[in-house]
Amino acid sequence: MSVIAAKWTIAQNHQMISAGIWENRRVKSLKNVETKTKIYAGVGIPEYWVVNLNKRQLIVFRDPQDGDYASKFTLTGGTANPIAFPDVSVSVNAIVSN
Repeated sequence: MSVIAAKWTIAQNHQMISAGIWENRRVKSLKNVETKTKIYAGVGIPEYWVVNLNKRQLIVFRDPQDGDYASKFTLTGGTANPIAFPDVSVSVNAIVSN
């Protein structure tokens, strides 16, 4: 199974933001990411993805332990497979391209 980038309506985008699933903004520093990483790991969220559009990177955090993630890796191409959906392949280029 593969995932492709889809265009959402404005209403769908707002619903995703309200649900905390999607955050539509450019971050000027990674300080906010560090804060959220600790919060998400602290409550046991198994995986957290950050898209850095400026550097065209997908940063993947996995394996929450003691309030932080034990695994962090950065992808600039290829595919990523979410832990929740191991049969799904997500194109990194589709996510990080402007």
